[in-house]
Amino acid sequence: MTKNTKHYNLFLLFFFTILIVDLIIGSSSYDLYRRISKPLIIGSLLIYFYYNGQDLPKKVFRPVLIALFFSVVGDTALLYENVSPHFFTIGLGAFLLAHVSYSVAFAKYWNKKNHAVFWLILILVIIYGIGLFYALKDNLGPLIIPVVIYILVILSMFITALKRQDKVNRKSFYFVLIGALLFMISDSVLAIDKFLIEVPLSLIIIMSTYAFAQLAIVFGILKHNKE
Repeated sequence: MTKNTKHYNLFLLFFFTILIVDLIIGSSSYDLYRRISKPLIIGSLLIYFYYNGQDLPKKVFRPVLIALFFSVVGDTALLYENVSPHFFTIGLGAFLLAHVSYSVAFAKYWNKKNHAVFWLILILVIIYGIGLFYALKDNLGPLIIPVVIYILVILSMFITALKRQDKVNRKSFYFVLIGALLFMISDSVLAIDKFLIEVPLSLIIIMSTYAFAQLAIVFGILKHNKE
């Protein structure tokens, strides 16, 4: 086992342990301790990426690092939304910036060629975005414009991930694309649970898809220079 492989395995063990601990705490009466466990999930990923992504092109490394930073800010802010609704707005804004930063990183390897499959997926993504908005719009109140902007940005993040095809190696492309898709699912479930109907096991669904999304994106980016 190489040194890098050992560090990789130790990080995964730590990452999934923290995720499981956070899910247990969040599902119990001790959720006050999530102020430590929740930010630590992506916080640990940020540190791992910082030390293992030094050989990446700066045009990719920096925006991904910024995306992870704003994700930690968003995670922290959302923990306090019961204290003030302004914290939800702060969290929404932080994740909006995270998605923009990811989009910037992905767009650096934009494939100008458009295959038939791309147009099909684009149409499906647009339909999905419109459907999600119409399902939520009557319950958004003053947040309707911020949520519309957020939906557009996260859909754009997915499209930029899709457009990396054939511009990066296959492992990097599919890891990032799967991560972007999981991020869409996580945010969609969160929005439905908050603004439409209560989703059973919402915490587990949202946090699991979110954690795997971020992990897949980071690992995909780290595979950028590898075959």
